[in-house]
Amino acid sequence: SMLFNQNEGQREQLAKWQESARLSAAINTNSQWLATQSSLYDGRLRTLIGLRFDKISVETSLRKSSLFGDGSSDIYVIGSNGEKIYLTADQINQKQSEQYTKASPSLGALYWLSNKVGIFANYAQSIESPTGQERTPLGTLPDPEIGKGLEFGMRYSTPDNSFDAQLAYYAIEKENDNEFSYSNLQLLEIYPYEEIIGIPDDPLTEDIDETVIGSHPELIYIYNTTNSPRLNGATMPGRRTDGDVTLSKGIELDINYNPTRNVNFIASINHNIDNKILKVNPRVQTWLDDNGYDKNELYFLPGRPDFRGSITGKYSFKSGKLKGLSLGLSQHYRSGSNIGKYYFYFDADGELLNINDIKGNDNVFNAADEAKIDRSKTQELYIKSRPEHNTIGFINYNNFFRSNGKKYKYSINFRVNNLFDISQFINRSNYGTYRESRTYHITTKIHF
Repeated sequence: SMLFNQNEGQREQLAKWQESARLSAAINTNSQWLATQSSLYDGRLRTLIGLRFDKISVETSLRKSSLFGDGSSDIYVIGSNGEKIYLTADQINQKQSEQYTKASPSLGALYWLSNKVGIFANYAQSIESPTGQERTPLGTLPDPEIGKGLEFGMRYSTPDNSFDAQLAYYAIEKENDNEFSYSNLQLLEIYPYEEIIGIPDDPLTEDIDETVIGSHPELIYIYNTTNSPRLNGATMPGRRTDGDVTLSKGIELDINYNPTRNVNFIASINHNIDNKILKVNPRVQTWLDDNGYDKNELYFLPGRPDFRGSITGKYSFKSGKLKGLSLGLSQHYRSGSNIGKYYFYFDADGELLNINDIKGNDNVFNAADEAKIDRSKTQELYIKSRPEHNTIGFINYNNFFRSNGKKYKYSINFRVNNLFDISQFINRSNYGTYRESRTYHITTKIHF
């Protein structure tokens, strides 16, 4: 059919906006937590042993409208041997249904050396419910994030609880936390064409059928088969993988001070000591070993500041007509953090090399191109964001009402974020954005 009227420049067919992908997800989380506490030696030693059991169900679909359109179900791809492979509705819509279960233990102990000073240690495991929106290159759901945390430190508290302080060291290990990404070349190591699609028949050997069918021949569209097969970033459902493990260590100081019955100050300072990648996908690790790379040099964990801090002051009315009303200010600080990492290469004479100097006219990196680079002179530079400051003002009101002889508690909370309307470029993880301007939030709750 004709797209434009002849010689008129007007569309014969109406155009319409279309989202690039259509995604839906339903996540059901069922959790039970059991715990037992004990108090020994006249309350000087207190322990907690707990077990949390999570059962998570995920039902999700992902249709790449940019690839399959928004309605057709009569779709096929051309296989590696030139045959038509018709896609089912579930394959087009990438329907996935998964269930995850995990038992997560927690242990804690606090021992008071005196009536003011104590030492403590805690260990806990956790599982985070997946969003259902992230996919692997095959369209499957990545495993949920699993955490393990250890902390220990000292606590100081006055008998009247007017001052309480805690200094803790922590180490948090996370698996499948999606803190860094793989290149298409490394993803190809995890999802090789021969394994996923298969090996086509060699036409030169007429008497022998060498066809090997892969695990998902219908996914040939996620590969670019021109010359040697490689993954196509535009057609892949996602870039997630499993098997990554990261470790973060730090020190945190928390202070709670109540100089009067109505006034409360809370302060917190966190210093990030170390961030490390403990594991990568086993196939990528083999690739790193074969090419002489170290995982903590090739990858980095972006968006992790060295320091974070906050202080909150609150005044609460405990009596009179304003009883239940509290108001205050909170100031937050976050030091600058790395967004991106870049390499600058030099030759033996110290001259900076650009991509054309290295690859030449064929634009293919080979052994001869490697010889042009003096790796001892390579410089590694980062883009780093500036420190962040954010002021929050809030007013809270808590009270109750009675109805049919029952008492119902309610609360009204009003908050102003970015009180001074500071415009600033900030970063989270490996992306940057301009922070929101001054915003106002009001929430209400009724407890039945």
